[in-house]
Amino acid sequence: MIQPPSLLDRWTQENNDLVSNCKQDALKRDHNLFGQRRRSSDFHKLLRKIQGIPPHLDHAQLELSVVYNTCVFFTAQSQFEEAELLLTQAAQRVLEITGVDPGSSDLSVLWRAALKSVATTALHCHVLILICLQCGIWLTKSCLNSIKEFRVGF
Repeated sequence: MIQPPSLLDRWTQENNDLVSNCKQDALKRDHNLFGQRRRSSDFHKLLRKIQGIPPHLDHAQLELSVVYNTCVFFTAQSQFEEAELLLTQAAQRVLEITGVDPGSSDLSVLWRAALKSVATTALHCHVLILICLQCGIWLTKSCLNSIKEFRVGF
């Protein structure tokens, strides 16, 4: 008897389909604003589905990948606040999964705590990539002190 695909399998396939479509657009050099908005909306809808359930380690890698994809499209459209909100939520969800209380809502503290909490897990590289994206947003917003504060904590 064939079992229907799990939520994780369906969401993974949906993400892979969206990424494949983005690659096809890139090969066609189709980088129009409408296409970017559509892709960002599609990734954001998928992210809302994933975040509609409590954070769980089994879904975390996919969730963080979709956060990254969504944020890339938001930043491409100069929607830095939207991307930063998703990144903040991602750091908080990582901390929920790992059961760590950072003791502060400061974004630099959240990212340091999230990174430390996944240091020996498969999530480590995903969190590092999101931190790099966060630093890029801080740079575009001329928030060099935020990067300095983040570095000082290590």
